[in-house]
Amino acid sequence: MYICILNLKKFKMNLAVDIGNSRKKFAFFRDGKVCKSLVDRTAGLRYVKGYIKREQVQVEHVIVSSTAHVSDTVKEEIEGLSPHVIWMDQRGSYRLPVPVGYKHHPGQLGTDRIAAAIGALEAYPGRNLLVIDAGTCLTIDLVSSEGRFEGGNISPGVETRLRAIYKRTAHLPKLTAAEAGKLPLLGGDTRQAILAGVMHGVKYEILGYARLLKAKYADLLVVFTGGSRLPQYDELKGMSVRDDLLVMKGLQAILNYNVKNE
Repeated sequence: MYICILNLKKFKMNLAVDIGNSRKKFAFFRDGKVCKSLVDRTAGLRYVKGYIKREQVQVEHVIVSSTAHVSDTVKEEIEGLSPHVIWMDQRGSYRLPVPVGYKHHPGQLGTDRIAAAIGALEAYPGRNLLVIDAGTCLTIDLVSSEGRFEGGNISPGVETRLRAIYKRTAHLPKLTAAEAGKLPLLGGDTRQAILAGVMHGVKYEILGYARLLKAKYADLLVVFTGGSRLPQYDELKGMSVRDDLLVMKGLQAILNYNVKNE
């Protein structure tokens, strides 16, 4: 969490909104710094509106990324926060500060993926970046040192894999990643086999991409983000970092670029 040493009651703020499959995330920005981040699992924007009222924040611009359905109620509430709202949607009514090597953009490229990529590029310019966003899905995307989004892959996230095993079988137990702990390479019982299979599967999936791309890009930096906090892998020591606000920082960069180029 970044500390913004400012009196929020005296400054206009920008707001980044990331509506995912399981939760809504918000970050208030001033001068490029995150002053406050919130997670709101309620149907509306109760926590965010409460914070705005309590701290007397004036929201100047809003940018919204959504990978889930947004109800009319939530849309109206967001539109009510500021007269200047940028919706990153399939209509593509926004501009990106980086070229995208991806077919059918913008309709087929998740806005959370491009935001994470741009957030990584803002933080680590001039590096070849492998961006790992672990949430409902596990996305693995490459950003070149020239600042180009080169594409990437999508697979089920940790909890999605565990849930699928439980729901698609008759007798296997319902488990969560929080139960994993320290796991052997090979499970000694059914519970261990499921957890080790999923957790190690995700690990070696990531390590495989990192190893192959490292051979091509010597300066490759692996940047982790996402709600499913994957463990630190010893194999990536010295070539990986974590930033839980990566998507938010990318959204802020996209917002600034669009405001500047209006």
